[in-house]
Amino acid sequence: MQATDESLPINVLGKPGGAIVLRERRVLPRLPAQEGEETNDAEQVPSSNDILEMDVVGPSMADTLHNIDELRPGDAIISANAFKSLRKKLQKGFTSQQLSSYIHNHRSISQQGKQGVRSASPPWVLEKHPWVPGVVAGRDEGDVFTRGYITKSMRPKEKLVTRLMRECWGVSSQTVAGAPGRLDVKLNETEFNLLLRTLHLLCTPCL
Repeated sequence: MQATDESLPINVLGKPGGAIVLRERRVLPRLPAQEGEETNDAEQVPSSNDILEMDVVGPSMADTLHNIDELRPGDAIISANAFKSLRKKLQKGFTSQQLSSYIHNHRSISQQGKQGVRSASPPWVLEKHPWVPGVVAGRDEGDVFTRGYITKSMRPKEKLVTRLMRECWGVSSQTVAGAPGRLDVKLNETEFNLLLRTLHLLCTPCL
């Protein structure tokens, strides 16, 4: 309501009469702001369409890689059930693209760390390959990381998760790690002949 003073056509106590009139205030609709005109952001209310367009921003790739890394177990060798459970958790919790990005990031960091780092092997060791489990019937041989862990019936994403666990984390299943395997080492010819001679002396029965 809005109060206004108005005069009356009669006298009251010898003076011109007056009255206070209350009228309903009319609220004009708000016109859209013209180009260049400043608006008050506090008075702007988003429409329903604007609210629908306010999608929740997902985690950044750095946060995703951190979330994957938080699942890394503390032990290098875990039980077969724990290995399968961890693989399922990674498979259901992250996309193939996120898992691939984690592997790619790990390889980049590993490659940078190898630059300028000398080999810890003795000088007479020319080449050394990591220990790998023996070939199991019905399984792909794979490479040094996935051999013995990837089956032919696995789906691509399950193979991807297995590679992440083996290559990036070095996690081994107790069942596979306890099975027979092989370790390939290439030696200098001189040291190799000395090793063969020592083995020959140890294997020759005493007379």
